Amino acid sequence: MQILMSTVNARFDPVRAGADPNVFVVVNQLVADGAQGGTGKAYDRATAQSFAALDEKPQRGVSRSRNRAIELASDEICLFGDDDQVYVPDVCSRIEEAFGRHPQADIITFMEKVAPGGPWRKPYPGRCRPHSVLSVGKVRMPEVAFRLSRVNEVGLRLDEAFGPGSTYISGDEFAFLFDALRRGLKLIFLPELISYHPMNSTAGRGATDKNVMYSKGPMMKRAFGRLAPLAICAFAAKKMYQRRTLSPTLLTQMFKGWASYENGRRHG
Repeated sequence: MQILMSTVNARFDPVRAGADPNVFVVVNQLVADGAQGGTGKAYDRATAQSFAALDEKPQRGVSRSRNRAIELASDEICLFGDDDQVYVPDVCSRIEEAFGRHPQADIITFMEKVAPGGPWRKPYPGRCRPHSVLSVGKVRMPEVAFRLSRVNEVGLRLDEAFGPGSTYISGDEFAFLFDALRRGLKLIFLPELISYHPMNSTAGRGATDKNVMYSKGPMMKRAFGRLAPLAICAFAAKKMYQRRTLSPTLLTQMFKGWASYENGRRHG
């Protein structure tokens, strides 16, 4: 098994992550500092040699990084990773055993906690269940493991227009998993802990971040086509009910993003 790790300027530390360095396929994006210039920070020779594979290029975009990691991967079972995760000690064996118990599954999503002994990172179902279009919208990419042969067989990759560092800063998980369902892959959720991950993600800011909400409109258009306006209104209504507030910003930002994505498709 391999963990496909996307990072920037060598921020990922395998020692802190708590897993064997040689299970990691690392894509390090060399992003120049605006003040310092240059091409960003690369790994030193010793660290680079400890990884299963390492690719370093001056580029941006986590979806682009993860697509490159899929290309570099060589083991059948792969797990997407974030550079601030800490893994449970037996993470690889847990995930391999899970795929062994569920041979029909092409993609399995797991659970994270904020910290050891801390709360779950979000509400999770209490039992194993198949994924649907509705449930994949709640999945985070570092929870996703997959069979490399099946992903390559159907030509599944991340949409590089979505995700941090891209045109639309969220929606990469949903686009990837929605495409997986549409191409006939079998997706399930297992209530098993694989890692600890602090609450500091881009998408986690949700309705409090205008840029995140702007990205929801294009995501709805990409998934639901002409029904996107209805999907946007349904999503907005749900969030407004949960927050017990009727913020017009939520709806406005999503429709602005939808219009931008629609215009780009017409003139692209």
